[in-house]
Amino acid sequence: MDIIPVLDENEVLVGVLESDNILDAYQEEVHEDYAKFAGLTEEADVEDNIWTTIKKRIPWLIVLLFLSFIVSFMISGFENIIITIPVMVFFQSMLLSMSGNVGTQSLAVTITGLNDPQQLKWKRILGKELLTGVLLGLLVSIISFISVFAFIAITKTEIVQDEPFTYLAALKFLVLLV
Repeated sequence: MDIIPVLDENEVLVGVLESDNILDAYQEEVHEDYAKFAGLTEEADVEDNIWTTIKKRIPWLIVLLFLSFIVSFMISGFENIIITIPVMVFFQSMLLSMSGNVGTQSLAVTITGLNDPQQLKWKRILGKELLTGVLLGLLVSIISFISVFAFIAITKTEIVQDEPFTYLAALKFLVLLV
């Protein structure tokens, strides 16, 4: 067992901490941060009964369900493109998972930032995360756009007969990704 000295501002020994206690405190903080990241309350525990667990988790899942309805509604606006270019259905899960991944990253950064009392400037955090999300969306959509065309070229998938329409549809797909 290691001990670590605790000094005051004048570098005078005021006590000691055992490394085991530091590790325990660190693990507890990580557990709390992970619970917050997952949308759980701090008091969520593996020892909770099933109904308590459900009551703690259902509010976030309902919010996410309604957000999914909004996303589905937005995608339905591109139904004509999807009907014309059925290969886009193949990439739809990629589109949805990437938006979820960006959202998860933003959520983690925001929760971490709000957890720090020095960074309680929520307008700045929100603005930064919105801009970050837009820029990441643009970069990932460009990479996805190139990857989709590479996939189509490699697999020799025929999108449509009309070449100008293919480019117009590809441009619309790029906009959808952003």
